[in-house]
Amino acid sequence: MASRGATARTLATLGLAALLGTACPSGSADDAGPSPSRAPTSTAPASTDAQAPAGEAAPPSAGPSTTATSETAATTETTIYLLKGETLVKAGRRVPKVAAIGRETVEALLAGPSRAEVGAGLGTAIPEGTTLGGLVIEGGTATVDLSRTFESGGGTLGMTLRLAQVTCTLDQFDSVTGVRFALDGKLITVFSGEGIILDRPVTCSSYGAHTPSP
Repeated sequence: MASRGATARTLATLGLAALLGTACPSGSADDAGPSPSRAPTSTAPASTDAQAPAGEAAPPSAGPSTTATSETAATTETTIYLLKGETLVKAGRRVPKVAAIGRETVEALLAGPSRAEVGAGLGTAIPEGTTLGGLVIEGGTATVDLSRTFESGGGTLGMTLRLAQVTCTLDQFDSVTGVRFALDGKLITVFSGEGIILDRPVTCSSYGAHTPSP
């Protein structure tokens, strides 16, 4: 009887093993993750630019164009004039490298000092909200057209300092030999109620009392 019982147990064990062999895939029992639906065609990282089939134009890239990136990266160093007390001081600025560099420089000046510059004691006499209407350089004279806000507030000293800031900022360029002012498109000969005469081009040296000693 023992021999027949042992034989029966052996046969049962072999049958169970065969059943498990058909139900489970080969490999380690620890490899329980799902298999990919299809094998990847390449292990190289995918290109960010879509590749069009032969004979078709490639679709536009969703990212910034190379032209836009180059234009954004093309900048140049320029100088604006801020104030420390009643004295003009130079401050560097990076602006887009374009043909109208004078206009970009005046825009940077009108934006005022940075937080770091304010912390270092620098300021501006140009009223906040002053905008640039245009800049024309002809025969060496730069005519800068500013909004009427430019002549608001402040006494004679404040008015003189703001004129000096704009004048010296433009006078740095070789193409400029003098500066004239216009407000809202109208050329002026007298600036503000303080009666500052501006009937001819001025230069940075016109404000020598507020420029640092060489």
